[in-house]
Amino acid sequence: MGIIALLVQGVAYIILQGWQEIPAGSEKSPPYIGVPTFLGRPQYDKEPIEPGMHFFLGFPLLWGFIPIPAGKFGDKNEIEVILPDGTPVKQSLGWTLLLDKKDPEAIRRFIESGCEAGVKGQIHEIITERGREFLSSKEKGPHKYREAQGIQEEMSWVLFRAIVDREDVSQVCLGTSGEPFPVPTSVLLKYSNVPRKSPSECEAKAWGREDPNNKEASEWEKLDKIIDKLTDEEFASLKQQIEERRKAIQETRDGRGEHKKRGLGVILCRLNIGEVMPTDPEMVKAIQKKAIEQEEKEADAIEMKFARGAIKETAMDLEVKKETAANILHIERGKITKIINATEYSASEGLLNAIPIIIEGIARAIKGNPQTQEGVKKNG
Repeated sequence: MGIIALLVQGVAYIILQGWQEIPAGSEKSPPYIGVPTFLGRPQYDKEPIEPGMHFFLGFPLLWGFIPIPAGKFGDKNEIEVILPDGTPVKQSLGWTLLLDKKDPEAIRRFIESGCEAGVKGQIHEIITERGREFLSSKEKGPHKYREAQGIQEEMSWVLFRAIVDREDVSQVCLGTSGEPFPVPTSVLLKYSNVPRKSPSECEAKAWGREDPNNKEASEWEKLDKIIDKLTDEEFASLKQQIEERRKAIQETRDGRGEHKKRGLGVILCRLNIGEVMPTDPEMVKAIQKKAIEQEEKEADAIEMKFARGAIKETAMDLEVKKETAANILHIERGKITKIINATEYSASEGLLNAIPIIIEGIARAIKGNPQTQEGVKKNG
């Protein structure tokens, strides 16, 4: 009887111990899934176990499971950097990830990356490193604080492509050949925006006006010429690819993203980019004032160069002195007002009205005086 009792107790213990619950989640905690284990080793080739009560024979020595949080998780980043113009700024970013629980390989990589805490740390590093590189670069990104305003879409693309797998979001290609388009996607997003955005200082050098002083030319003159050379088929393909990428960015900003980071076993659901804000408002005011003064100085230099050419051309056309030509141009452009000296050229209204009467009287006198008439005939 004693042996039977022990056996019954042993079986009861195994049964009771074998029933384990995988949490379904609550308002304060996420749902979990279970990765099956055998003799303590994860069985990644088997389907993950869904939340609920499950029986594990010989738990935990024979069969068991590793509980893995399967809900959404995320965090915030704040990037602090100094722009190329010397402005210290900061930018806040928020992101949300989700375990790719349908892919056993993704679950393995998620566990090997340190689960939620480890993945968060790596995403933090990616965003901080890539964000600082973009904002502080003299070849990419904004050069000035004013250029950094409204840069959310371009920044979203830069970080989006840094996080998700490249095979999911590749560079824009030319037609069906698969040849990469020679213009960065961040530039194409800005160029194709409605209304079209102006290029930054570094973008203007590569894709802007061929002659920076020619303000009548398109802000994207060089890029316009590249686009104009495309065939209708290539242009349609380019437009479609740009819109697909813009849609992917917008979905991710709205929290509806489905792009994977396979190396960490997660899906990027949301990536929200805040505005670039100054860390020292007083310094920003000083830098902006200096930038405005520099722009005004450059504009004055361009205007003077144009004026010198116009004065020379006007002087030649009208055959007048350069000083006179300069006054003519200044009057025409409203720079100065021409004032006629009243002592030399003006007359009273009574005198002006009397002039016709005086002329008529002189004519009658000449006509009525024979000597005057004779003198006129002789002189004639």
